[in-house]
Amino acid sequence: LIQFISLLTFVVLLNVKIFETRIIIFDILLQNNVINYFFVTFCLAILINGSNFIDGINSLLISYVLIIFLLILFYLENYIGNADTIINLTYVITVILIFNLFGVIILGDSGSYLLSLFLGLNLIELANSDILISPYFIILLLWYPCFELLFSIIRKFNFGNSPLDPDTNHLHQLIFFLISKKYKLKKIISNNLASLILLTYNFAIFYLAYKNISHSQLQIILFILSIIIYCFVYLKLLNWKKNQ
Repeated sequence: LIQFISLLTFVVLLNVKIFETRIIIFDILLQNNVINYFFVTFCLAILINGSNFIDGINSLLISYVLIIFLLILFYLENYIGNADTIINLTYVITVILIFNLFGVIILGDSGSYLLSLFLGLNLIELANSDILISPYFIILLLWYPCFELLFSIIRKFNFGNSPLDPDTNHLHQLIFFLISKKYKLKKIISNNLASLILLTYNFAIFYLAYKNISHSQLQIILFILSIIIYCFVYLKLLNWKKNQ
């Protein structure tokens, strides 16, 4: 509740709004400032908490954000947002990533919240500044942390657990467990390999999406495909873990 109120205050003071979703009825509702502010706050809350979830292994979140920042800087030439700020932050998190790979520096909750909040704000600005960019492209860029949060809540409810209770059954942790258990690798190597697997998949999806950045239908297909693959892989890994 405190987090949501803080975010809402932040959104209202900065007048952060989402202009278009390409769903006519919903876009009409978003013309109301109150509804728009609450919707933006809801989206940011999902993003920052989901980002904190995927930060369960080193280098995953920071590399995920770095990929999106680089995509913005080097491929989206029409972006008119805070390019200098993103460039400077990219340098900073690249240095942090080097230490993060070896577990010397970690983002922690505050780092995850701050980094993902800045990412969300800039992607909203990016979507608002260029009508050629499908809003579903922006959604696709953030699908993984957001779905991780939703899936975790549903999963915990399904097993009769509180969604507030932590566990070690997130997708990245299952991949880490498989690598470390099956191949007997050191923790730091298993950690970085698990992160690399997830980042490689997401980079491939992002690249396909960028090549058709205005094509909403393709973005939606890639989004649904990612969710299906996530669920399939998750169930396979969870079953494998239970049999160990």
